[in-house]
Amino acid sequence: MKDKDLIITDTRIEFKDDPNSIVMDVVSKELMEFYSSIVTQNKGRVLDVGFGLGYSANAIYNKLGCYYCIESNKQVYDKARKWAEGKTNVHIYHGDWIDVIPEFLVEVCNLKFDGIFFDTYKDVNYHKFEEYAKLIANDNCVLSIFSYFALRDVSELHSHYFKINSKHRSNYPKHIEEGHTCHWTYFIDGDFKMKEKKTPI
Repeated sequence: MKDKDLIITDTRIEFKDDPNSIVMDVVSKELMEFYSSIVTQNKGRVLDVGFGLGYSANAIYNKLGCYYCIESNKQVYDKARKWAEGKTNVHIYHGDWIDVIPEFLVEVCNLKFDGIFFDTYKDVNYHKFEEYAKLIANDNCVLSIFSYFALRDVSELHSHYFKINSKHRSNYPKHIEEGHTCHWTYFIDGDFKMKEKKTPI
């Protein structure tokens, strides 16, 4: 979606040439905040891949006092930069994560993270992200990927069913499920896997 023209309001992002393709909506605000609680459980440094409407950004920054983000779409990147005005310890990188991670975060900055949240839209490299995340993960780093179940068997993932109890559901133009299962893993011995004991959020 990096080259797509978007219509961005305070409550929705959609494609300019196809209003039926909703990238993000306020209906997901509480869900994004819950995902943020997953990836901030170690505190430390957290990377957010995909800024969207800034819901995860607010939650991560308010909890940790710092924020790192990769955003590929220029319009959303500009919105993220505006959101960052007046805040300290905010780092927002414009580009495709598949380039930014190895060429900048690894080679230039040598950054590693204690939590990573990945939520992009129709990303053709989606299936490769877990391998790239290994390049920037500290030991025990929490990785949560929206629709992680599309990449891994759910038996290999921590999970939590989040009920979408949003007053905005009635204004959403499409059918939306009542809940969403969030999944995550931890970086242990060079791979993302479940811990033997489940960790409460």
